[in-house]
Amino acid sequence: MNIDTYHKRRSNDWRRNWKSQCITLLPVVNIFNGNFRTVRFKMKSFRCIYSLVYLVLTGIYCILSIRWYIRKGLNISYFANCIYMVVVYLSAWLFFFIALQWHTILGAFGNCERSFLRDHYRLQSKGTFNLVWKIRFAGFAIFVLALVEDWLNFYSAYQSNIVQITTCNRTNVTVWQNFYLREHPHVFHLVPFNWFTIGVTEWINRCMRYTWTYLDIFIISFCYGAQFRYEQIFRRLVAVQGIACPINFWHELRMDYVAVSELVNVLDTRFGHLILLACANDMYFIATQLFNGFQRRRAIANYVYFWYSLLLLMFRTIVMLYVGSGVYVASTSPLQLLRNVPSKNWGIDLQRLTDEVSSGENVLSGKQFFFLKRQLILALFSLFPLGGLFGPTLQDIRFRWYAPGTIYSLYFFISAVATLTAHIYYSVNVGTLGTSEISNIIYYVLNLCGAIMLLAIAVRWRTIMEEWRRWEETFLHPPYAERRFWSLKRVIAVIGITMFALAFVEDALHVASVYYTNLQYYNRCDNSSPFWTLFYEREHPKFFHYLPYSLPAVLLLELTHKIFLYVWTFLDLFIIFVALGLARRYEQFYRHAVRYKGRHVIGTIWQQLRLDYGKISNLVAYMEGIMAPIVVCTTASDLYFIFYQMFNSFQFSASLLSEVYFKFSLAFLIFRTLAMLLIASNIHVASLRPLDVLRSTPMSCWTIDVQRFTQELLSSRNCLSGYGFFFLNRSVILAVRILQVDVIIESQNSSLIVTTYFWYSLFHLIGRILAVSLFGSAIHDEYCRTRALFYNLPDGYSCSEEIAATVVTYELVLTQVNEAEAKNGDDNPCT
Repeated sequence: MNIDTYHKRRSNDWRRNWKSQCITLLPVVNIFNGNFRTVRFKMKSFRCIYSLVYLVLTGIYCILSIRWYIRKGLNISYFANCIYMVVVYLSAWLFFFIALQWHTILGAFGNCERSFLRDHYRLQSKGTFNLVWKIRFAGFAIFVLALVEDWLNFYSAYQSNIVQITTCNRTNVTVWQNFYLREHPHVFHLVPFNWFTIGVTEWINRCMRYTWTYLDIFIISFCYGAQFRYEQIFRRLVAVQGIACPINFWHELRMDYVAVSELVNVLDTRFGHLILLACANDMYFIATQLFNGFQRRRAIANYVYFWYSLLLLMFRTIVMLYVGSGVYVASTSPLQLLRNVPSKNWGIDLQRLTDEVSSGENVLSGKQFFFLKRQLILALFSLFPLGGLFGPTLQDIRFRWYAPGTIYSLYFFISAVATLTAHIYYSVNVGTLGTSEISNIIYYVLNLCGAIMLLAIAVRWRTIMEEWRRWEETFLHPPYAERRFWSLKRVIAVIGITMFALAFVEDALHVASVYYTNLQYYNRCDNSSPFWTLFYEREHPKFFHYLPYSLPAVLLLELTHKIFLYVWTFLDLFIIFVALGLARRYEQFYRHAVRYKGRHVIGTIWQQLRLDYGKISNLVAYMEGIMAPIVVCTTASDLYFIFYQMFNSFQFSASLLSEVYFKFSLAFLIFRTLAMLLIASNIHVASLRPLDVLRSTPMSCWTIDVQRFTQELLSSRNCLSGYGFFFLNRSVILAVRILQVDVIIESQNSSLIVTTYFWYSLFHLIGRILAVSLFGSAIHDEYCRTRALFYNLPDGYSCSEEIAATVVTYELVLTQVNEAEAKNGDDNPCT
């Protein structure tokens, strides 16, 4: 009885629907009733009539608008307006159809939440941020920001109207008549101008504008609901960690997890079209607005509104994607706790729960087209101000705030901030904020962020190294220890020296190029000033516009710029060094484990191998959390400047030396980026190599530890990532290459024939990729269907011989698939 009462009280969380009904969405009745079972769609209700009137009037409004845009001639701005109207109008209809099923959807939530309202879950949720307030805060905050955007839009349009009246001397119309004729010409050229038509037009536009915002809020709300239930399961597991739990505990926990997974499946089925529509619409308008970002506007209010609107759209999209991907993250969070359960406490329910968690299928998607995961960075150069780096023990490593290296680092940060500020201020107030200036600002910002991240890591470096040593201690002694010519130390030294040597050559070419260009300018155009004064005033106008030319200023400026240059290189090197260390441990493990391939060995050996492999995986997970910000910063910087440089690669060069520098710089950047991605992806490749050893295990030696080890290999993602938004494996290199091809095509605009050829080539390539993907993905689809059948077997199923025969046959097929993949160079099962 208490549970039912509490459940009715919690059903009031759905009262946030009143916001949607104010803008004609989700016309359901009884939303303020304490019992969610009374909430339903009713055709003969004021809310339904209100929504239908809006849909009819908005349909007419959209038809008139699109007709007017087509007659005027579709440009990018008009086409974007047409897309906006179609998407918003389609969203309103989708919400209307959802309202028809709203009672069923609430029933699915009610069935799932019934178990989670019991005391053992409610007690674990105390002290955490309440689900109700999470949803209310997110919805209220985004809605308030949307209200501000709406006001700025109105004020911006009003200011533009005032400027037009003043400039064009329009005295034959009033201010407001000119305003509405200018903003809604497709309406007021057909209907009379009066307060009623103004009110209807404003009502339609306000509902359309807030429908776009509410679409993201709605997705955020139901994602928070599913994510919170997974987090409750995780907190319950944390509470019993290290305790031997009875069989019925694991059975109950598995059924609760399955209930949440079924809820996620229902949400994905019912709302997948909304996710697809929201993501496509948001991404399209972000790209369109960025394209229009640097056009001239008539008033300051137009600039303020434009940039506020763009930043709000990006913020709203990122929040929606982050919260949506949190469902997948929360669904996999219990995995490590389940793997830490001792084998003596292992049971069939625990095995089935582990398989369900590791399947990775509890994720929301856009109708299966994409999945909401978080997959859309040394004392030299002041990055690692540490003492004792070359000492014999970890205790020699120390960080001190008053050390010379730290003071040197702080100087760089101060000078870097001053450089960035001067650059932005000069570009906005004196120069022009063009593509080149924006790229320079991005360069300074990303490298400054990378240096700050490295300083933060330096503060914790001793702790990080102690944790690393704790996990890798086993691999420093027999049977894993080994002596090789290409030791890890030598490999790191060779790669580091090579990269810094190439960076030095790039810097030397840059200096020679700008020196030659300025010398030609000095000899032919202007020799009224001393050469070096002219040189630095032309190369660094952002600084010497405010500071007089002097030798100390030049030396400090050159030092800051050299640090910026080598910070960029070192960020890639830092990722490479960490990846080499992690991949080497997996390689050591494989060379030891391959000795047991196909042999009859006792179960304790497999148990020890599984535990040793788990130590490396724990080390990778630990370093992934530390390296994530550097991975994001470095990858963003590298890819942006590769695309930017490739886009500029066909421009005219001032001299042969300038062209040599440009080509070498671009080639070095691509080489460095691909080297970083390739070496980092080796972690994932090396982590999967023991799989062939396990599949060669004789049936007489098959134990629960071999089975658990196999499942961990198949389900784990042992690689570095950028906060889970993307993973450094081989597939990311393919994505980079495809994007580079697209940029090259964009830059090849010399003639119609060349452009046509390149676009045809691109679409031909995309068509081939889609064909291969569609036919090849059938293997993975059948794999998932077969696995789902095993997961859904009832507890009392007793046909063990049939299951064993099916598993053996299935393993043979899977082995053939993986062998075929190995011949084609892939490293992911059933990709």
